Amino acid sequence: MIVKADLLGRIRTDQLYQPFCERLNALLNACFERGAIYVATSALRTYAEQDALYAKGRTVPPIGDGHHVTNARGGQSLHNFAIAVDFCRHAADIYDGHLKPDYRDEQYVILAEEAGKLGLESGLYWKSIKDSPHIQLPYNKRYGIKLRDLDREYRKGGYPAVFAFLDRFEW
Repeated sequence: MIVKADLLGRIRTDQLYQPFCERLNALLNACFERGAIYVATSALRTYAEQDALYAKGRTVPPIGDGHHVTNARGGQSLHNFAIAVDFCRHAADIYDGHLKPDYRDEQYVILAEEAGKLGLESGLYWKSIKDSPHIQLPYNKRYGIKLRDLDREYRKGGYPAVFAFLDRFEW
């Protein structure tokens, strides 16, 4: 396995909550050591970008095809608060900046296992909707943080307020 490109290079890491970003680096290194290359493909989304994803298959064609990108509207996703990232498994031994995607769920087991070791949550194990590429801070289960708490802070002062709120907890 050889990496010649930045696995986080497709996203703006400077926009993420930095303690989360540090864990993402550790996560990718741990996966690489196990022979798996994952590339970050999506991170911070505005509420409008989240609403546009939510609309796909609902109000944006093809309507009613049964394929929904997300069940989360703007303000209902941790992507909106810079504490979630989606990854794609790279299906080759060398990554040089050209992603060869493998989206099969079984290809995300290593990512999910290593995320758990670092105190992160994987969408692979969710019951209501499986989201294998998704990794996030475990905001609710471990800390009791609600989406409304994050939304309140965002509306008060944007991402600096969200990050200051998150800094109250030991990640």
